[in-house]
This record gives sequence, structure tokens and C-alpha cells, in this order.
Amino acid sequence: MSAALSALLNKGVADVIFKKVKRLIYALSFLILSISCLITWRCYELLSFLDVSGFGLYIFLSAFLLYGFGILAIYAFCKVLLMTAQRSGL
Repeated sequence: MSAALSALLNKGVADVIFKKVKRLIYALSFLILSISCLITWRCYELLSFLDVSGFGLYIFLSAFLLYGFGILAIYAFCKVLLMTAQRSGL
């Protein structure tokens, strides 16, 4: 199946589908990013309240932000691949 998806990506089918649904993907990405930033800010306030300071605080928050952005990127990529596969009949 990966060969079929690679062939679709090489043909540019994913580009056409992405152009059609990019507003939806960007809106959902903005929503997820906003929620992730809000949760990160709340974690920062909680850790500051608990007197966690120094590099540990920033390492924890950086790791959480990287995790949030990673999930966001994986979601967008999988959504485009799924729509590509559905439109092509796979």
C-alpha cells in the first residue's frame, strides 16, 4: 500500500486535494495550536505555583510544546494522506 501512496504523492494528487481543503486544515491546526498553547501556559502557572524553577521548568515546557507541535504535524499529514487515498479509491 505504501507504493500506491507514494505513486499518488508523486503524481501530485495530494497537492490538488490539499489546495481544496487547506482552509479546513489551517483552521483545525489553529484551534489545536491555541489549545496547546493554553495548556502549556496553565502548566507553566502550575509549575511556578509549585516553586519549580530553573532549567527543569523550561525543559518540561519545551518538551510539551514539541510534543504538541509533533501531534499537530502528524495529524495534518495523516489527514491529507487519508483524503488522498479516499479520493483515489484506495
